[in-house]
Amino acid sequence: MNEELARFVRKGRASSFRIEVEQILERGERPSLEGSTFQKVDLQGFDFENIDMTNVEFDRCSFTDVRFVQCTLEGTYINATAFNGCFVSECVGEGFAVDACTITRTEIGQMTLPMVEWSDTQFIECTIGPLTLPEGLLERITVRDGEFKGIEINEGTLNHVTLREITSSDQLILSDCEVSHSYVVHLSLIHI
Repeated sequence: MNEELARFVRKGRASSFRIEVEQILERGERPSLEGSTFQKVDLQGFDFENIDMTNVEFDRCSFTDVRFVQCTLEGTYINATAFNGCFVSECVGEGFAVDACTITRTEIGQMTLPMVEWSDTQFIECTIGPLTLPEGLLERITVRDGEFKGIEINEGTLNHVTLREITSSDQLILSDCEVSHSYVVHLSLIHI
């Protein structure tokens, strides 16, 4: 973990963070926040491209226009955090957990994330997919007024999942999943 990177995140200094990332990359190293904990931090305009976020915790934070691209999200935990206008793509990692979050107008896709644990979270006006969640656990999730671009959940568990006012240009595939207390309201152009 690079302590200087963590310090810039804690202070909400996006431009200084990016400059430090570029210097680390020039040295041929991978930028890392591994094992860091961030609480009550307001992050605007951060670009977390190619950052190792293994076992990072974000607790009661706020993300506005933040990019997570090609990040390692192994064991990453995000709790009680608001996302607005963010972009999450091409990330990898097992056990990425999201709890009690509100995710608004965010694009999430181009990923396979095994064994995610997402609970008590709302996705509002989000574009999601293509996304594959093998062995994912989704509990008390609401997806509202968004768009699916291909979602596949294999051997997952969905409890109290609500899909409301969703449009789709591709498929929602659930295979070998346990689904309970879940419902769909006004889902357009989708194959289940």
